[in-house]
Amino acid sequence: MYQSNDHLFSSAENLWIFTDSINASTTALSFHVWNKPKTCKGVHITCIGAGAGGGGGGASAAATAGGGGGGGGNGTFMHAFFPAILLPDRLYIRVGRGGNGGTGQVVAGAAATAGTAGLASYVCSDIQVGDAFQFCLSNGGNAGNAGSGATAGTANSASTATSSTTAGLSNLGVTQLGTAETGKAGGSGAAGSAVTYLSSAASALNTGGAGGGGVNAGTTTSAGGAITGAGIVVTIAGGVAGGGAGNNGHVRLMDPFFNYFTTGGSGGGANTSNLTGGVGGEGGYGSGGGGGGATNGASATAGAGGRGGSGIIFIQAF
Repeated sequence: MYQSNDHLFSSAENLWIFTDSINASTTALSFHVWNKPKTCKGVHITCIGAGAGGGGGGASAAATAGGGGGGGGNGTFMHAFFPAILLPDRLYIRVGRGGNGGTGQVVAGAAATAGTAGLASYVCSDIQVGDAFQFCLSNGGNAGNAGSGATAGTANSASTATSSTTAGLSNLGVTQLGTAETGKAGGSGAAGSAVTYLSSAASALNTGGAGGGGVNAGTTTSAGGAITGAGIVVTIAGGVAGGGAGNNGHVRLMDPFFNYFTTGGSGGGANTSNLTGGVGGEGGYGSGGGGGGATNGASATAGAGGRGGSGIIFIQAF
């Protein structure tokens, strides 16, 4: 279901899926073009912003506690239905790319860095992203916070949903707006905080990333936070204690209205005794990356945060 820098089309459902490369640079975004079928009567759009990168983990001196990085936030979403007659013959699609994960802290060296925020996704009437050109706008997730020494990266604030006054042309249709949820906090000498799927209405389509694991004031390490599933959504384990990498988020793209979801990446596991902390897992489409795992030791380097998943846009003509 995924094709980098292009779109997919299902003739049976008149369904177009627009994506962008998960591993591409977050700059120099281009527009896709969608041509309205001549015989359609209505158009439904699901627009999802990109997820943010997880924060890098904290590192500290030998036998000193270290805190994991916080997970990246997920992008917001907008469902919109328009009578076809009110849409132009051509729409311009710009899919937000996911934010990079932050770097891990180096003892007696560089501090850990926060992840990068995800970019917004747009459906526009022209090759413009101003308010007056937007049929749909979904904001990207907020960056995951970095750990620092024994201090874990805290949960970030949730990205807010777009208002109809921001995407001015959305007023021509019927819209449903969805806010995002926070990326979870890293562990301070303990396991990273987990994400529970469907813990709120905000997480119906995607989730934030889990927190990275922490190490105690000794050599006891902890696992990264998990993505706890519900129903058909599987549980994704965090990176194992001892520097295990977090696992990438789950993606299911079978139908944008009834059977679509993605999850964030799980957190990296903590390490100790000059060994490197585990990296956070990458988020699925629109979901946040996991936080990096902590470590300790005179020359220790903590784990980097996982990359956030790029946005995705569905257009279905009726």
